[in-house]
Amino acid sequence: MGYAGLHKRQILPEECDAPARQLFHFFNSRPVLEFLEGLTTIQGLIPDPYFMGGGYHETGRGGKLGIHADFRINDQLHLHRRLNVIVYLNERWQPEWGGALELWDREMKEKRREVMPVFNRCVIFATTATAFHGVPHVRCPAGRSRKSLALYYFEDEGQPRPIRPTHYVPRPGDRPTTRLLIRLDRLLLHAYALLKRYTPFGDRLISRLLRKL
Repeated sequence: MGYAGLHKRQILPEECDAPARQLFHFFNSRPVLEFLEGLTTIQGLIPDPYFMGGGYHETGRGGKLGIHADFRINDQLHLHRRLNVIVYLNERWQPEWGGALELWDREMKEKRREVMPVFNRCVIFATTATAFHGVPHVRCPAGRSRKSLALYYFEDEGQPRPIRPTHYVPRPGDRPTTRLLIRLDRLLLHAYALLKRYTPFGDRLISRLLRKL
């Protein structure tokens, strides 16, 4: 309704068919999170299993989405939103149909870029208090609509917590060699935790080392 979104609807993944649900779950999976972390250098990205505000988006003829900066706190997860990911699903989309994503500067004085919603294009941008964007007009023919997938990713920006890896302990009567192996495991797990927190892709390196060992 109105400026906030005219002729626009959101469908949650659980309301879609099985292939669509699998696709949404893939976007919340570890390979996608690691790709986004490598692309942005933001470590510890967290997906939203509730898809609050996300999911499948569709805007019909005459629709729009007013220029805005997105919400930055997920009330259910109590996390800070860091990234927007949009994937467009519009085959043979024509420029005269409008529907471009507009990206504006922080003072709302200049439009910096337009992104047409062509099929299989992916847009990734930071969620900040001044990341102003929107879709002012959609002029597609009757029977067509502007379609996209919207994914949001979050970060826990609280104080760093002490590193406490899984704590293994021997049973009474275990052999000295078993106790030695447990101590070695503790050292490796602590190294893994340090690398994962402070080194990009460090968890991959230590995982490969552990598999070889």
